[in-house]
Amino acid sequence: MIGYTSIRDDSRDVVACTQRFRPDIEAALELHLPRAPGRSSRRLNEALRAAVFPGGRRIRAVLALLASELVGADRADALIAATAVEYLHSSAVILDDLPSMDDARERRGRPCLHRLYGEGLTLIVALSLVNTVFDLLARRVPYHPAGMQAVISCVAAQAYGQAADLDPAVPVAGNEVGSPCRLLKTSALVSLSLTLGPILAGTAEPRLAALTHFGELLGNAYQMLDDAEDVIEDSAMLMRGHAKTFAIEHGAEAARDRVTTLIEAAVHCLDEEFGRAPAAVCLHNLVLSLVADKITGAVRTRSSTPDPAKPGPIRCATQADRLPNHGIKNGLPCRHLV
Repeated sequence: MIGYTSIRDDSRDVVACTQRFRPDIEAALELHLPRAPGRSSRRLNEALRAAVFPGGRRIRAVLALLASELVGADRADALIAATAVEYLHSSAVILDDLPSMDDARERRGRPCLHRLYGEGLTLIVALSLVNTVFDLLARRVPYHPAGMQAVISCVAAQAYGQAADLDPAVPVAGNEVGSPCRLLKTSALVSLSLTLGPILAGTAEPRLAALTHFGELLGNAYQMLDDAEDVIEDSAMLMRGHAKTFAIEHGAEAARDRVTTLIEAAVHCLDEEFGRAPAAVCLHNLVLSLVADKITGAVRTRSSTPDPAKPGPIRCATQADRLPNHGIKNGLPCRHLV
């Protein structure tokens, strides 16, 4: 059986408490990776592996394991949740990169899957990964209808969100986060990451509601940071008929300000329900670390575009100063403050 490592001794160190999960995550993804039978399926199997491995930081899987640890979920259920959200994320990424979507050329420094294996096989890979997620939930003993419904709702939300992303008629919702439909593809998957394990564990409603709300806020904030980082690229996509983002409509600085508000609300929601439980502290610190890392990454990717007619690079030091000051609330320093 795949192990499930506790983070009780490492909650102060974001890197340590997340990296200790990595072997379990990779083993679970390998174990459940769909494999087509027969020699004629070799290319499909190669494409399936290329879609999942080597992968990025596995943040959604880490969120799933931390949330499961937080509510005392069974190890097997925690790993089902982690595997499911990573497969859903991988399927969404390869679909998002297609020429008919974002028309991306590279992902994590490598050619996108459709550039290596063609658009048709890429679509089959995405469907295979989503199908495997349903299979994981269907085979669980005992069968858990609420867990299956959570996955169904997430996949539907991702579809609605992607459709809204492609539709220029979808409005940007004033001073709010943006079009609720457009944000679904990010917030729904983050929410599922934080709730699927607890749902399978039968977590009580107040705690489940807190994790759901935390996930929605975090997902919206992460999408907003993506929009602020990609405002130049998204402006070009707008010319091709894609929907406006909040950052295009109101500016990258307004988007980053909104992120601060969302993150403040998210960590407050988490702290209020779970206090200084070790997994909650690690989740708390991980969120702030992700935001700080995202801002730093935006500086690296945008600093080479000095055109004064275009939005300038994100000022990491200024934005870091405006991040919610929750790093010492429980006497435990957040990574971005260490």
